[in-house]
Amino acid sequence: FVYQTAKQVPGPGAKPLRRGGGGRARAGDVKSPIWRHGGTTFGPKPRDYSQKMNKKMKSGALRSALNLKWKEGKLLIVCDLSLPEPKTRLMAEVIKNLNLERKALIVDDGDERNFELATRNIKGAKPMKPEGLNVYDIMGHEHLVCTKGALGGISERLAG
Repeated sequence: FVYQTAKQVPGPGAKPLRRGGGGRARAGDVKSPIWRHGGTTFGPKPRDYSQKMNKKMKSGALRSALNLKWKEGKLLIVCDLSLPEPKTRLMAEVIKNLNLERKALIVDDGDERNFELATRNIKGAKPMKPEGLNVYDIMGHEHLVCTKGALGGISERLAG
């Protein structure tokens, strides 16, 4: 269902009724919102609600989110998450061994495709690279798991 204003509704440009003598109210357009199949009076208009945010504010927010996870004890740092083959079962075992029952954001810097393939089908687990890490994802997940290499990438982002 598409909302259209009177200008956007298809139809003739001519007046539907003559001005007088017909006994009906004056009408100027069949596309009027008063008429059936007419346009919507104040229909929704597509708008962009995004706001500009300074780079220092973004990095400060990321730093605060990481700090909060650290204070809550929800930030886990592991040496390596490389898998021999892209099997979801292997990654599920790793997550189970780390006691991550709820949603977990797993950040790994490796270019290894096995990690992403093994993680993406696990409910509540989201694989991510350090370059794509953001406050929305950090706060939306219960746990944050980082490899040592990924931690280096994150600290580079926060430094400069």
